[in-house]
Amino acid sequence: MLLNIDTLLSISLLLTQLTTAATIVDVEEELVCPDSNNPTICYPKIFVPTNDWQVIKPGQDIPAGLHVRLNLETSEREAKLMTSESDSEINNESVVLVGGDSVEENNDSPEKFKHEQIASALHINKKNKSRVSQGDLSDFNSAVEEVEQYDQDKGGQHDGKERLLKALDTINDLSHDIELGEQLTSNEVLFRKLISLASPTNDVQLEEKIYNIIAASLRNNPGATHNLLSGQVSGFDVGEFITSLLKNIADSPDVIQKRKIGIIQALAQDPLVAQQLFSFDHPKGLNQLIEVYPRLSLDAKIRVVNLLEDLNMRGNSNDKRTIEDTDPDSNLSKFIQQALAEEKFNNGEDVKSYFTHLADIHKNDKNLKPTSEFLQWLSKEVESRKERKKREDVSKEDLDFDKFMLTARYEIFGNPMGLRKATADEL
Repeated sequence: MLLNIDTLLSISLLLTQLTTAATIVDVEEELVCPDSNNPTICYPKIFVPTNDWQVIKPGQDIPAGLHVRLNLETSEREAKLMTSESDSEINNESVVLVGGDSVEENNDSPEKFKHEQIASALHINKKNKSRVSQGDLSDFNSAVEEVEQYDQDKGGQHDGKERLLKALDTINDLSHDIELGEQLTSNEVLFRKLISLASPTNDVQLEEKIYNIIAASLRNNPGATHNLLSGQVSGFDVGEFITSLLKNIADSPDVIQKRKIGIIQALAQDPLVAQQLFSFDHPKGLNQLIEVYPRLSLDAKIRVVNLLEDLNMRGNSNDKRTIEDTDPDSNLSKFIQQALAEEKFNNGEDVKSYFTHLADIHKNDKNLKPTSEFLQWLSKEVESRKERKKREDVSKEDLDFDKFMLTARYEIFGNPMGLRKATADEL
């Protein structure tokens, strides 16, 4: 059977799309075929972005972090990768064709309406146009204004709480967009109001929505994090903010614990935050996380371990005696063991603290085993501390810790029967 020119061109176009998709994104062979009788017009399920505007076809999923516009001339949605020229293009009305008051509710697809709202919100903010009607909280700007003006003391009146939750849902849906995430963290009134609404409160639903918005705005968004660090929110101190998130976190429901750790994980992606709070030279934030770790839920513990992995700080011991990597306690144990064995800590108090945490983890889970490198370090450390008993400049607190380390060497990390002989040798 001979194929006509149109059919050959369609097949060629399809092969080109699939080749591009294979090099940019993993579509796993999943296609959208509008006409089951004509496979030549199928296209990838996942939209494959380039530096040029492309039409988003029906049924395609759009990856996060793209520029999206609605072309009013063709009534088609288009998207492209973010480039250095993106800002100048957005300021050009001939490119951004979604006006502040021209977007009509589209019932064809919630995802389509969502991306049109993102483009609309960006256009409104960049052109400094007046905000749309407060009656429609599905609009980003209306939702922001609703949150900013919410009166906590009168929240129960006139369905105020219900409107607040609806506004938060709208902001949450759109905060994953890179530019809207940056706007959210540069809006001091909004950011401070979100923090104020979330704490202190016993409203799990409200807290969960707010913390999820903040985490979504910061995640994989260096510009949003930079806003907080560069003074867009006056007086913001990332260390104090992390401390406030971890304060009484163990008393929070599991979902709130996860959201709070998620925010810290997003902040720690910034190199400056990582160096100043989550490094061995400056471990304040790291110490706080390890301090609260034992009282966290399983999901929150997993996020802490993932944070250590993001920072490339997690232990990588190949000791076959340790249990599977899916267990966060096992991973944290390996992290602490490796850090101690390699003498990463510059402060003696940090050594005490981390060794104590490690001992507690192993006391609570007998399946955890020490690595050979850690045992070698512990043996040398115990021996070097024996001579300190004869010195007058050693505090009782230090001597008590030395005794604890000797006991833990045998009762927790070794053979308990060896403690009697070790004690006798000392005497």
